[in-house]
Amino acid sequence: MSRRSSRSAAQTRRSIVRFAVPAIGVWLCNPVLSLVDTSVVGVFAGTFDQAALSPAVAITDYSMICLSFMFTATTNLIATESKEPLATGDPSPAAALLRTSLRMSGLIGFFLGSLLLLASGGMVRAMIGGGGVDARVYESAVKYVRIRALGFPAAVALGSAQSACLGLKDTRSPLIILLYAGGLNLLCDLLLVPCRFPLFSGAAGAAWATTFSQYAALLLFLRHLTRPRSPSPKPAAAPSLSLPPAPPLSPPLPPPPAAGRKESFDTKGFLGDDFT
Repeated sequence: MSRRSSRSAAQTRRSIVRFAVPAIGVWLCNPVLSLVDTSVVGVFAGTFDQAALSPAVAITDYSMICLSFMFTATTNLIATESKEPLATGDPSPAAALLRTSLRMSGLIGFFLGSLLLLASGGMVRAMIGGGGVDARVYESAVKYVRIRALGFPAAVALGSAQSACLGLKDTRSPLIILLYAGGLNLLCDLLLVPCRFPLFSGAAGAAWATTFSQYAALLLFLRHLTRPRSPSPKPAAAPSLSLPPAPPLSPPLPPPPAAGRKESFDTKGFLGDDFT
């Protein structure tokens, strides 16, 4: 029993490590992307845009933290209803929960993004103080928040899709998808931040890069979750060692007619009605 218990404990530890390490990478992707944005803006745009990123990133990131209840609920409900990975076209309760979560995430993200678009000026002013702040810092921060607000529907749905994968015990796929999104974000940062167009340069370019990468990651998640999955192969039946059944015996012959008794035969209609 001691060997069995030690083996089971070792298998449990290995499964925890296989699940936890990619999950940690998944949750570290967004902070790493923010650091990449800050670094690229600091190198190519200058100090004013870099100073604008501090309050702007705080507003957008803390707004997403307010929606963490959506992601926690999605993980718990999907993990409760599903025992194996399911596609969104599956009629199971887990697939219905996933569709509902994605729809609600899109609606809540649209509502929160609209709120940020309307209140971005006041929120940035409250974060950076009164009128003593440089106007260029204020304008860059407001522009960053408004552009990031356009990506909030994708960002919230992305968090729900990522949480659904975690509920299905799939940590490898979200990590790979977010790495692709991170590469796209870095590429867009390098292309947009140094450009000369005011709408796409500096802190605004970093915001556009993050927004594009969020929509691209959402498309990859939807493709992953709606991809038809081959059914799990059934285990082969064990070979039977029993002998084949014996062939059925021939039916017994009918008993002979009793002696002195004539066997009757009905001939009605046998030759047809036209026979005369």
